[in-house]
Amino acid sequence: MQSLFALLIPLSLIASEKTFILTDCKHLFPILIASTLISLAFIIYSIYFIIKSRSIETDTGMEEMIGLDAKVIAKTEDGYLVKCHSETWEGVSDIPLEINQIVKVDALAGLLLHLKPKE
Repeated sequence: MQSLFALLIPLSLIASEKTFILTDCKHLFPILIASTLISLAFIIYSIYFIIKSRSIETDTGMEEMIGLDAKVIAKTEDGYLVKCHSETWEGVSDIPLEINQIVKVDALAGLLLHLKPKE
């Protein structure tokens, strides 16, 4: 059996008295268990965040606009100009609005926002 180890391990390791690879394997098991547990914890942590990130609902596009706050910046012939998401939009409202009033986006029709006063 020792001749097999002699072929696999360099002679300098076999000749050394301080080498624990061949003579004392009891130190290897705690190191093996610790590194296995650390690797397992990292894999579980990674899988948890991958699953968590996939369950987050993404709101992008026009659906995101509904319910957001906007600020009336000007009155036009057809309605109002409002600032929402740092962009200027055209909006209409059944209720008269004032400049600098904070409103909510109630609905969306193309590029026209339907507004209502914020309560």
